[in-house]
Formats: sequence, structure tokens, C-alpha cells
Amino acid sequence: MRNNNTEMSGSSAWNWGVVSKVIALSLIAHLSGCSGARPAKDELTKTIALLESVRKLGCAHDSLSLAEESYAKAQKLFDQKKYDEARAQASAARELAQEASDANGGKPCEAPPPPQDTAPVELPTDDDDSAVEPFEAIEAPDLQTVYFGFDSSKLSDGSISVIEENLAWIRDHREKRVIVEGHCDSRGTLEYNLALSDRRASSVVGYLKSAGIEPRRLEPVGLGSDQPASYRQDAEGYRLNRRVEFKVAR
Repeated sequence: MRNNNTEMSGSSAWNWGVVSKVIALSLIAHLSGCSGARPAKDELTKTIALLESVRKLGCAHDSLSLAEESYAKAQKLFDQKKYDEARAQASAARELAQEASDANGGKPCEAPPPPQDTAPVELPTDDDDSAVEPFEAIEAPDLQTVYFGFDSSKLSDGSISVIEENLAWIRDHREKRVIVEGHCDSRGTLEYNLALSDRRASSVVGYLKSAGIEPRRLEPVGLGSDQPASYRQDAEGYRLNRRVEFKVAR
């Protein structure tokens, strides 16, 4: 009996030792996760506070757009419990936001600076042979939307690819007249956004004309930020609103 009790006691001690190690390792892992989450959360909090202050300045700056995109990635990484990566991404976003703030000395902007190389758009007169008669627009589901970069009316390779696809439809429907609507996100003044949306519409119409589409079938219209595709005040919402839509005459 003494030998059996001794063996049982040794077995119980061994089992308790294993359980203790498992509990200890679990506790360490839990504490490590908490310790990683807190610095990441603190960095996210500091970053969003800075972003909010920079947004209030009303300055359209590339660094601000990049900062918003980086912050969105950081938040997603945090939700996935990738705390170290989230902290690093949030830190990068904060540096970009600070750069946007420093660009104007931390002072509010009245309006984004207009591009230096943009010539004023001359509208056709009634005597001009290329003058386009106004017409009412309806949706054209077969025609895709063209998207633009921040504060830009330049056609990217992706934009040109979309326009080329729309060209096939426009050529196949020679009886249709096409309205090309330019849009902006909500940043910038009313006047600046109207001018930028005009330039975006004119860029697309210019490409269509160079591809052989008759000017009388085209009407560029700049609508500024009055008809947003998205009401989200973040990088994705801004991206969806920097666009040109195609519509056809009723």
C-alpha cells in the first residue's frame, strides 16, 4: 500500500505540474495580446485625433488622402488582432497627417490651389457649328463610370480602359446623344469643385472626340460635389465621388 500511494502521489504531482504549465502559458499569451493591443489602440487614438484636426483645416493635400487610407488599413488590422502591424500602420498614417498639416503651416485653407497648367474652358456659342443643344439625361446602365485621382482631371490607364469599353457602345448607338457628367468629392470650395468637375468631364469628352465621336453627340457637364455617389467621409467615399458618369438623352 505504501508503494501504491507513493506512485499515485507522484502521478498527481506530475499531472498538476502539466496543468500549471498550460495555465501559465495561456496567461502569458493573453497578457501578451493585451499588451500589444493597448499600444496599437493608443496609436490609433492619437492618429484619428490628428486626422480630425487636419480635416477641419479644409486643405486638399495628397498626404491627407494617403493618411486616411493608411488609417483605414490600421483599423482593419486592429480588428483582425494584428496589433503590431496595426500600430505601425497607424504610426505611418499619423506622420502623413502631420505632413498635410505642416504643408500649410497648420493654417486653414480657403481653397485648394488651382492647377497651374490648366487653360480656361471656352464654351461654344450659338453661332458655333460645334455648339451642342442641351438635352435631358437619363441613366445609361451599359456605360461604366470613370474614376479620377485626388485633385486631378488627368485620365489614367484604368480610366482610358473604361472609356474604350464605353466607346464600343457609343459607336453602336449612333442615334444616342451622350451626357458626360463630372463630379467631385466634398472637399474644396463650391467654385473650385465646379471647375474641377468641368475639367474632368472635358477630359473624357476630349478623348471621345479624338476617337471620332461627333461633338454634337456629346455634352460635358460639371456638377461639382452636389450629387455624391457616396456620403462616406473617408478615403473610399472620396474615391467613389471623384468620377465621370455617362448618361444618354431622353
